[in-house]
Amino acid sequence: MRAIVIFTEEPSEHPFAWMLKKGFKHCFVAVDNGEHWIEIDASTGIPTFRAMAESNYELAEYYREHKMTVVETEQEEVQTLFEYMFKRPYIFTNCVGVVQFVLGMGGFSITPYALYKNLMRKNK
Repeated sequence: MRAIVIFTEEPSEHPFAWMLKKGFKHCFVAVDNGEHWIEIDASTGIPTFRAMAESNYELAEYYREHKMTVVETEQEEVQTLFEYMFKRPYIFTNCVGVVQFVLGMGGFSITPYALYKNLMRKNK
């Protein structure tokens, strides 16, 4: 499934926000379910889901026009939750962990910038 990961400078109440790279303080994901772009964002502490636009809309361009960094990618195919948990035994419950879980990604990222670098390596 087609997906985009969006990185922002969104102000954060997180106590370590000052340590994060500028422009990479928060991340969220949008997936194309074939009919609509569905945004999954955990900025409030729990994931929220929102239908953003129809699938034919260039959502990545919309976010880029609003000065956000966007990486276009694909959801990895994982058959079961057990298979995913075996692949990634540790899941952080921050915005990065939510994005990785939605994408079915392996690897180890804690910060949005580390996730960005992993996505760029994966997409080469």
